[in-house]
Amino acid sequence: GGKYAHPKGLDLAPGQPPYDAAGLMKEPGFKVFHIQDLDYRSNAPTFKLALQELKKWSLAHPNHNPVFITMNAKSEALPRPGLTVPEPFTPAVFDALDKEIRDYLGADQLITPDQVRGQYATLESAVLHRHWPTLRAAQGKFVFILDEVEEKRATYLQGHPSLKGRVLFADAEPGTPEAAIHIMNNAKQDQAAIKALVQKGYIIRTRADSDTQEARRNDKSSFEAAQQSGAQIISTDYYRPSTHFKSDYVISFPGGTYFRPDPVL
Repeated sequence: GGKYAHPKGLDLAPGQPPYDAAGLMKEPGFKVFHIQDLDYRSNAPTFKLALQELKKWSLAHPNHNPVFITMNAKSEALPRPGLTVPEPFTPAVFDALDKEIRDYLGADQLITPDQVRGQYATLESAVLHRHWPTLRAAQGKFVFILDEVEEKRATYLQGHPSLKGRVLFADAEPGTPEAAIHIMNNAKQDQAAIKALVQKGYIIRTRADSDTQEARRNDKSSFEAAQQSGAQIISTDYYRPSTHFKSDYVISFPGGTYFRPDPVL
């Protein structure tokens, strides 16, 4: 604990509001922010607190639809001297991440790869046989997704073929034993491919917008493509309008809702 207790950004831009007055960042465990030292203010500064808040909300709304949470395992150093260098994500660190989710959210609140795989030889085989839980069975549950590929994904899979014993689903390529949830962020370019994978049984996450571009142009064409693709998860930064620039851009389904029947299933 304490590695991120005083972000360098506080010194680079004096006059900011107090940071972490409660001293939570001095505690051991995983921390939650976008970019170390630069974009470090979060609603829940520690992962433990975030999980506890999720559990409290879930228990108060036990029939909520399943909540999908994508996570980055941030370990990259920034190209500027003097900034904090994160610790690498080793298999042991990923073990600790899984444990923290189980400890502070609870195993009974989770949909895990083991549950989906069941008696099938691989997770992908279960998915292709549509062994996902029903929406009713998934009520009150959370699904965690590791939004990483290549080395970090391989590290998370190390010793856990087909994600056996793991909490998070991986962003795994179709055709691999771990394939179940796949991230395809360009709904315009990949619309046909997304639709085909959804129809096979995979869960696909795509985007309505990124890097403020669509919001600044008030351009919903990516969202329209995402809807037509049938991707089950459509991420947006704008479920509410921006407070940083003038724009009417806001994303929801008709009637201001965030869930709908999938149009391709």
